[in-house]
This record gives sequence, C-alpha cells and structure tokens, in this order.
Amino acid sequence: MPRRGKPEYAHTNGAALQPSSWAASYKTESGRPFRVAVESSECPVSLVRQSTRDLVRLFGPSRFALEATGATLYGPRLMDWPAKAYDVAMLIEGCRNEVEAARMEVENEEMRSQVKHG
Repeated sequence: MPRRGKPEYAHTNGAALQPSSWAASYKTESGRPFRVAVESSECPVSLVRQSTRDLVRLFGPSRFALEATGATLYGPRLMDWPAKAYDVAMLIEGCRNEVEAARMEVENEEMRSQVKHG
C-alpha cells in the first residue's frame, strides 16, 4: 500500500505551565491535516538511539522485498527473528496502522461533509 501523508513535526507551545510538545501531523491527499495520538515533550529524533535508527532503516527495503517477492528479513518463522528486530517490525506496523486509521477517519469526515453539503 502506498504511503499516504508525510509526517511533519510541528512544535506547539502549550499554556504557560505546560511544556512545549511535539506531535506528528500528516495531510490527506486533499491536503487536510490530521494528527495521530502520539505526543512527546521532546523532539522525537532526540529520543531514538542510533542502533534503533539503523534497524528502522533496515525495515524500509525489507518491506519492499516482502511485497515484491514474499521474502522476509529473517525468514517466515517469527520465532527465528531476533527479539529486537521483531519488536521494531511490530512497532513500525502498529504506527503505520495508527496513521492509516487516522487518515481514513479524516477522509470519511470529509466525504460525510461533502454529502451533507453536496
């Protein structure tokens, strides 16, 4: 499935007593912004170690290989995967699902609005 929406890290200042926060925001194909329910008081990049970044980068090409050939990075049996690789794969897929669900919700709202005002 093609990736829809590009993450943009928006820095927002809260009330005087609340710290600044970062939240990933995306846009639908029509340009309507939406966010997923993840926020952090720090820039997300500062929270990720280099070893984790390396694993995440590894899973981009491996996803294309899976879609094109059915081949997986460490074989078809998940019990053969290194635990950290399994955790990263599950986390990435969970995040993709959250973004896709949020995008679909916004697009459904847009369609309902168009029908209502159509």
